[in-house]
Amino acid sequence: MVCRVVARFLLEKPLFQMGCGILLGLTVPVVARLAGNNDPNENQISHVFGQDSICVAMDFPGWVEVATIMFFFAGLLHSYAMIKVYQHCKSEWKAESSKRWLLAFVAFEILCVNCFWMVGLFSPVLDHSVGQVFAHTIPFIVFQFFFFFWVIFLMAFVPPKDVSKIRAVSWYCISLGYVVLQLLQLGMIFHTLALLAQPGVETSGPNRFKGPLATEQASLQAFEPVSLFARLTCLCLHPLRLPYQPENPKVEPEDPDAVTDFKAEFDPLGFSDLIDAIKWLRESELKHGRTLAFFRRVCMLATIGFVAEQYWQLPGFDAAPDALQAIYVAPANATGVLLFLAGYIETRITMLDMFEGDGASRADFGKRFLPQDKAAADDLALKAGDSFE
Repeated sequence: MVCRVVARFLLEKPLFQMGCGILLGLTVPVVARLAGNNDPNENQISHVFGQDSICVAMDFPGWVEVATIMFFFAGLLHSYAMIKVYQHCKSEWKAESSKRWLLAFVAFEILCVNCFWMVGLFSPVLDHSVGQVFAHTIPFIVFQFFFFFWVIFLMAFVPPKDVSKIRAVSWYCISLGYVVLQLLQLGMIFHTLALLAQPGVETSGPNRFKGPLATEQASLQAFEPVSLFARLTCLCLHPLRLPYQPENPKVEPEDPDAVTDFKAEFDPLGFSDLIDAIKWLRESELKHGRTLAFFRRVCMLATIGFVAEQYWQLPGFDAAPDALQAIYVAPANATGVLLFLAGYIETRITMLDMFEGDGASRADFGKRFLPQDKAAADDLALKAGDSFE
């Protein structure tokens, strides 16, 4: 019961979800810091941006891999929340041109937030070069710009509603403070990178480069945790709440065994608004993931083709010494014909026929491959090792 209440609360509060995504991304860096991963002699980032930089502790082998996975899933959580906000704004905005700009902005933001995990691809512990520091820092900068633009978007187009003036003013003050702090932090990062990029900078040895954030301006490192706290507060305190209204569309039974009650409660991408989701997705499930016997037959045919291709070829195709390379050495026109035929069969048998009769519910794709009689079709399916019901 408690889990259901919490899940419903999170589904109704997309911006709070983003706050949870921030906490998820901080899990590994915080634990790594508590574990004592703060040796400045092994981490180039600590020399450039200061020992108190949040990402320093998680850059060590064994920690960075786990952190990368957490960043990846946090990016997905942020993306889901932004899609919900996009759907909310789209339903309220009237102008079509504004909706197109909104779509472009949200798509750009989703791209930016899902780049952050790439910090784990460039280790400043194993490689102290300038290029490695830049490669490690750029995804972090993109991530900061993502939140910077997102908070500005919220301030401009998603104002707090149905709350007291004190809470609304407080939210705007916190958001504005975050924007200012984020600008200062980004300015210091760019200034440090500009100094690092100068010719003759040493990246190893006792005299290797130490940026201003690691030396005379070390107090400015406080911008990072303070701006992070302001960002988290801004997202968690926003009152945006989208009512959770699960839909229960009824499917008219086409035969006594058909599904009569289908609950479409989870549709974050809005597929049900574009297609007849129940039949389409049921067809996809039956075709691509349910019938294991079908995949066994495909593997059998592929094995036969893999061997037979060495001794016999279709007209227009030349024998390839390595069957794995056949697709790359085949003539473009012949490959195009095969792709066209495969696409035609795929479209003609499934997409155009799945809604006719009761074919989709029995996965016989328009009753082309199974007997017309249902009892005979079920018997054949059982003999094949799988039931289409």
